Amino acid sequence: MKSLIAITTGLAVAGAALWSASWVGGRNEILRRIDIEVSNLQARGLSMTWQAQTVTGFPLGYDIRLDDVTITGPLGQRAVRAGAIDLSVDVDEGMVTALLPPGMVGVMLVPRPDGSVVEVPYTIESTGMAATMQTTPRGTQVLAVVADRLAVTTGADAPADVMPVSFIADQIETRLERGPNGLNASFIAEQIATGSQTETGIETATVTRPTLTAELGDIVLGSVVRVVPESVARIAIGTGTILTEAQTAPGGPLVERNRIGGATGRLVVENGLLEVSTEARVIAITQPMASGGTGQITALTALAQLNLPMVDGLGYTDGAVNVSVTEIEADAAAWQALDPSGGLERNTGSVDISMDASVKVAAEGDLVPVGGLPWSFSNVSVAPSRIALFGAVATAEGDVEVLQPMNIPFGEIRLGFEAIPDLLRALEGAGLIDDGMKAMGDAMLEVYASPGTRPGTHETTIRLQSDGITLNGRPLQ
Repeated sequence: MKSLIAITTGLAVAGAALWSASWVGGRNEILRRIDIEVSNLQARGLSMTWQAQTVTGFPLGYDIRLDDVTITGPLGQRAVRAGAIDLSVDVDEGMVTALLPPGMVGVMLVPRPDGSVVEVPYTIESTGMAATMQTTPRGTQVLAVVADRLAVTTGADAPADVMPVSFIADQIETRLERGPNGLNASFIAEQIATGSQTETGIETATVTRPTLTAELGDIVLGSVVRVVPESVARIAIGTGTILTEAQTAPGGPLVERNRIGGATGRLVVENGLLEVSTEARVIAITQPMASGGTGQITALTALAQLNLPMVDGLGYTDGAVNVSVTEIEADAAAWQALDPSGGLERNTGSVDISMDASVKVAAEGDLVPVGGLPWSFSNVSVAPSRIALFGAVATAEGDVEVLQPMNIPFGEIRLGFEAIPDLLRALEGAGLIDDGMKAMGDAMLEVYASPGTRPGTHETTIRLQSDGITLNGRPLQ
């Protein structure tokens, strides 16, 4: 029995010794990794120092504290000082979690117009801010940052000629993931608010529920943008509302207010084609009126789309541009400021523009001008498009062929107009144009357009031919 106890005790002591040695070895490896990362920062022009370093957590893990941390950029700018940063290391999961202190201070070096440089202090205040770094078994590197609140403001000790700036974000969740297929990123917050003081007043911006997701493949930047054909890049953004305001002083008179509701944006590069689209449910612009009070102009359901090729070797492909605003309206105060005489028709305006294009993409070896695009139009088609405003209407439709390789356009665009003379008279009556501008508009309509089939309408045709461009049969000089 005594022998068994002795053997068991010896094994326990030996196991403890081995575990202790393993823990010490792991600690040394972690400290070595920290030194490597600090060297990597120095290679990028950054310096990171601390006054004291302690490692605890034995026997189940590693907890590291770095006291009085300072991060300094090239030439000493962007210095950030933190009281302490706590690191927790999970060796099995390959994960490091950093708990950042609630208060940090920094100094930026800001150049002045006279060539001198001024130091501008700023503060970083956070609640519940933590960063997690992990390398997965597949070699994917992941960085995640969360915070209940993050506020960055220029310090009260800033020089008098440096205007204060603030940035506040609530409920932040950010994730960056880099792997063999590129970079994936996501960002979400409950609200972001910025503020700055200018020479004329205070400017603020508030964004509720901003989101961003990105999947980036291989994009090559040079004299032109080129995309590896099999690569994929996707970026999507969204917001609840975007509100910007300008005031003469805090609580002072309003200079301008802009509100965008339900905004989304999307950028996709796939199979060598670029697609960009933006949409907003409402865009409202509010400005003070000279007569007192404020007036507002609102656009509803604004949509813009763009498709273009961005890669060599596709031959012929299609592109498109579409812009649509279903309603443009103004309140009574805005109408009164715009047209005190009441001569303009107070109706709802709209915009609907649509163009499709067949595009020839440059092949490998084709000469592309420096700063140019690796494609040229072979056909442009203007689908029935319409703009309505102040009771007047303009329409467009047509096709243009582009002969290669000389890029010579042939074709025609048909334009239609409704109530333009009435609009010119109303604009003159409202004082928005003078009698000379009205006379010029009437003369151009008479020379370059013909009466339409209905009263108050005109039509004309833009023709592109080998001997030049004509408008309503008249050469354009």
